[in-house]
Amino acid sequence: MSHPVSEPKRPGGSPPSGGGEGALEPGGSRERILGAAAEVFADVGLEGSRIDVIARKADVNKAMIYYHFGSKEGLYLAVLESLVTRIATETESALSKITEPISVALEIFDRNFELYKTSEQIMRIILRESANGGEYFEEIRRRHPEIFKFQIKRMIDILQQAMDSGLLNKVDAEKVVACALGLMVIFFGARPLLGLILAEEPSEGTWNAWKDFFKEILVRVLSKEGPTPTA
Repeated sequence: MSHPVSEPKRPGGSPPSGGGEGALEPGGSRERILGAAAEVFADVGLEGSRIDVIARKADVNKAMIYYHFGSKEGLYLAVLESLVTRIATETESALSKITEPISVALEIFDRNFELYKTSEQIMRIILRESANGGEYFEEIRRRHPEIFKFQIKRMIDILQQAMDSGLLNKVDAEKVVACALGLMVIFFGARPLLGLILAEEPSEGTWNAWKDFFKEILVRVLSKEGPTPTA
């Protein structure tokens, strides 16, 4: 089902009065609204969410939400943008500080794994949006082409150049990146399913061991010392 994607409303004039503590402080209330909305959207999605529930969680009145974001759809889009920006920031930090190809891949995986580990809302919202067709992802892609077109391409190019130079195994760099992201999606987004397969759902106490195992898979795929893929 298609929905109009609202442009977030830019603050103009005075913020609405009333509501909970901090309702007259646009800077502080905006972050509280985004945090509360992320919780609600992760639990029930865009369709199942209600502005009054988000307002109570954020301790603001509904008018403050409309003041900052214009509509529920505008708020949802802002939440997605904030999540994508967090992921992009971690990726860019790794890309800018590390030059050795395998180290880049491992560092990006490590940073994103830790991000999803500390904020499982991110993965739940991503999975819900994907299941609904990804309409809002396309809007973010339109607004932030640098994240999708340049940053991810740069990561793929680093691996591809290393493969072409003989430093890494010659495998499909795009598929390596997609599989690395897919490992995290399955791990954080379908742990109950993993529990059925493994007879025990991965718990917080075993997360680091799983992360190290996933990174070992990446090393074996990419490293010249690892097994060479067969045709």
